[in-house]
Amino acid sequence: MFKNLLLFFALILCQNTSAQVAKTVIVEHFTNTRCGICGFKNPQLFANLDNHPEVLHLSTHPSAPYSNCILYQHNSEENDARTNFYGLYGSTPRVVIQGEVIGGGPFNDEELFTPYEGQTSPASINIQQSKTAESIEAFITVQTEELHDLGDLQLYIVLAEDTLFYDAPNGEDLHFDVFRKNVSEANGFPLTLPAEISGEVTFSISADMHEDWVAERIFVMAILQDVATNEVIQAAAVSASMNVTISENSTLPILKNVAIFPNPISDILVVQLEDSSVSTGRVFNLSGKLILEKTFQTEGIFNIEKLLPGAYLLEIENENGRAIEKVIVE
Repeated sequence: MFKNLLLFFALILCQNTSAQVAKTVIVEHFTNTRCGICGFKNPQLFANLDNHPEVLHLSTHPSAPYSNCILYQHNSEENDARTNFYGLYGSTPRVVIQGEVIGGGPFNDEELFTPYEGQTSPASINIQQSKTAESIEAFITVQTEELHDLGDLQLYIVLAEDTLFYDAPNGEDLHFDVFRKNVSEANGFPLTLPAEISGEVTFSISADMHEDWVAERIFVMAILQDVATNEVIQAAAVSASMNVTISENSTLPILKNVAIFPNPISDILVVQLEDSSVSTGRVFNLSGKLILEKTFQTEGIFNIEKLLPGAYLLEIENENGRAIEKVIVE
């Protein structure tokens, strides 16, 4: 049994600077383990993805052309629901890139992802994932990075298995990023991206691990799309190995009087609090991966000289509250 909950909607004016962030490319791959053409074409797609490690991938298994595909049967209703969302029901393999239906190939085209690369987005997605052998939970935060005129959006949140070992009738024995469960509403949670810079919307999801899943290989993926056009505004996923401790910090008040400097930074980041409570500082990249963690009182010093240039999220938490700031590494 699983539950999902729209946990809270919070507008946090963390800083005055704004900048669009890189838009992550995602390919949704519709395939079937009994489809012989899939057995031939899918390795071409996987080889192409190997040359584009920055591109996210999700494989969904619809009932057509073969309803006896065991990966379809594992979650038949939701596999077909996503297929029908794009109007693809009837044949495999098919791919959708950034919400745009591309079709059935060729998948080895070196420029398959080129039209979608190098784009930016006014939104970032941060995922914090915590797992046990019995269950998984996550916080997914969508944050405004720049002023925008986006309308109605939806956030599709799923659980996927990064590698599944199964000798399929079509000759495939490795299956990657296999869709396992939708933990949002049918086509995604409805979402309005806050207009204010650093405004955010956070969702909490949880689910029991299924006996057919390998818990160590399960991960959370989120796709933010325009309701009217299906265009992907932003996407994110975390490694199956990510397993951070997620406290019930979402209910904490906003921590006040937090000083962070310098920002942008190149080597040392200093955090100062008027609060003398024991505090924990965590630095995440925009995909939700925990990069640094430090416990301190009043003043925390973070050495970030080994981080790649770009935007990161800094979370400060103690018994009195929680604050999230965007920091820029030069």
